[in-house]
Amino acid sequence: FRKVYRKWFNSEQNMANAEKQLSAEELIQEGIKYYTGKGVKRKYSTAVGFFRDAAQTNPIGKLWYAKCKYFGNGKIYDPVRAYSLFSEAAESNIIEAKYYQALCLLSGAGVDYNEKEAFNIFKQLSKEYLPALHHLGLCYYSGLGTPRDFEKSLEIFKLATEKQYLLSELYYVSMITGPEKQSAHEKLRAHAEQVISNDDNDV
Repeated sequence: FRKVYRKWFNSEQNMANAEKQLSAEELIQEGIKYYTGKGVKRKYSTAVGFFRDAAQTNPIGKLWYAKCKYFGNGKIYDPVRAYSLFSEAAESNIIEAKYYQALCLLSGAGVDYNEKEAFNIFKQLSKEYLPALHHLGLCYYSGLGTPRDFEKSLEIFKLATEKQYLLSELYYVSMITGPEKQSAHEKLRAHAEQVISNDDNDV
């Protein structure tokens, strides 16, 4: 037991010492490596440590640390702190952080539910961030923060589909009718297979 403990302690200590010598950008890259499991065994708890240290000085570090708290990666689920970190990162004009702010507002995760504000953020980001464009379509589709408008949602899902956003493509194919539905469904199937294949290759 002592040998096992000493080995674990030394490895943790060496990693802690290494973290102190890395820049914030390097900490983030190390965190992403353990978060995604690319090149190493995926280990969220290790990724969290890197992101936590990077978050002290870097807005991208705050974004990643917030995502861990938002999704509960590394067993640190804390939506209130996640929203706070997303907000801090958003102040540095980090688009993805603004997007996650809107997701929190739309679900009431860590902040008071406010679908109107979420809709406005999605609309603001929609021209430069595809996930926001997709969620703008969802807002029109479901009447979240704006009156329900199926034609507008279909228009948005079509635009996102043309930009190869799979989730929007699923909605688009389910909403259209007529002879184009079959060809659209075939394109969706091919796109989905490609995405799955790429994911398998990344493992």
